[in-house]
Amino acid sequence: GGEWKAQAWAWRAGAVVPLRIFSTESGTLKAPFPFSPTLGLGWRGGPLKIDFALYAHAVMSMHKDRASPAADLSLSLDY
Repeated sequence: GGEWKAQAWAWRAGAVVPLRIFSTESGTLKAPFPFSPTLGLGWRGGPLKIDFALYAHAVMSMHKDRASPAADLSLSLDY
């Protein structure tokens, strides 16, 4: 992936490439897609940092038989 910073903001782009999905009940499973782009945005102000990422979730995509979007939001505090 890559990251571009502009003052307090950071834009991110990358990819999810599921190499192996394993289940204790089913064994190794075929990935639902070979490649999926990801997008992210981050902001930092003093000790506070907020990050957001949007991507296709490989395991949930297998359950729904289609690309299933997912998002992560994290809040960090440096002390």
